[in-house]
Amino acid sequence: MNKEIKLLWELQKIELEENKLTQIFHTLNQKKELKNLHQILEKQVQEFELLKKDLDNKKEKLNQIDKEIKEIEKNLKENEMVLYSGKIKNYKEMETLSKKSKSLQEVKKDKEEILLKYMEDIEELERKLKKISNKIRKIQKEYKEIRLKNREDIDKIKKELEKLKGDRASIIERIKPEYLTIYKKLKATKADPIAKVVDSKCSGCNTILSLAKIQEVSQYTLPVYCENCGRLIFAE
Repeated sequence: MNKEIKLLWELQKIELEENKLTQIFHTLNQKKELKNLHQILEKQVQEFELLKKDLDNKKEKLNQIDKEIKEIEKNLKENEMVLYSGKIKNYKEMETLSKKSKSLQEVKKDKEEILLKYMEDIEELERKLKKISNKIRKIQKEYKEIRLKNREDIDKIKKELEKLKGDRASIIERIKPEYLTIYKKLKATKADPIAKVVDSKCSGCNTILSLAKIQEVSQYTLPVYCENCGRLIFAE
């Protein structure tokens, strides 16, 4: 077997592994899972902020209505004190105060209904915010875990690529220039220009080789090519 072709075979294995790891590296750097999680997280945060703003507005209105009800209750109390003070001189004055009390009671009732509605809305908003907040924490945790694992995988691949780079340089130093030239020319059209003869077949294209070609591979020290695909072939 031609020693140079065996070295080219080893070089090819290294370069194929480099290509494979480089593709994985780029995939990890652009991991869709992380991007999708980040987009989901952004949407949840936006929804949380909108709900929080709505909640703050409703609480502000609730406090305002509560103050208005207390003011009405104060007016009612003052009105009743006048009504039952014994200072009223005539029926018309009493009727006016009575109508005022009735009007204040109706306004108070309306305000209390609005207040109750705001309280229900606030309770529902707080429930939604709690649910979204839990979801955000869960997504953040998942995002951090995947990102950490992703970073560990990237670092591991970087180390493997660095080792392969050294192995590749070491093998290239041992290959004669003329064989490297042949390899580079073949590689311009094929990612794997070197093939083994396995069970009388070219491992590159799986074509059965002629007996003469098999004998040529086993006996000659010069480069031998597959009759079908043109790959440089060798037998171990």
